[in-house]
Amino acid sequence: MENEEKFKILMQYFSDTFSYDLLFRNQNPKDWKEERARFYFDRLVELHSVIEKLERYQLYFSKFYPKSDDISEAEAIEYHWHSYIQDFYTLQERFAKIIGSLKNDLPRYKIANMDEVKNSLEHLKQQIIGKGCHGTDFRLT
Repeated sequence: MENEEKFKILMQYFSDTFSYDLLFRNQNPKDWKEERARFYFDRLVELHSVIEKLERYQLYFSKFYPKSDDISEAEAIEYHWHSYIQDFYTLQERFAKIIGSLKNDLPRYKIANMDEVKNSLEHLKQQIIGKGCHGTDFRLT
């Protein structure tokens, strides 16, 4: 299933479960569940935006170069690489924030296998952020 289809299914859950006024900040949340729904909805929209931007870098790299003598092709490529790396880092940080929030919110839910869920979230976080050689953090800083 394409990423766009998965995102639509996820957004459909929010629109079926919560009002548009709540999700689009025209109405204040009336309880913790609505507050967290809006939080996660906002974070998922942000993630989707960054993912869409990253997917367009192939086009940026192949088509979006300066047509002037002021900027060399090498400088343009370097600019695009720096932008790509920064956007990728942004994506990693946003995923890490959502996963951290999920882990913090877990005690509010009645989950029988809480430790397994926490371990799964931690594993997911490590897969997204990555680990370099000898277990050192692979984050771009």
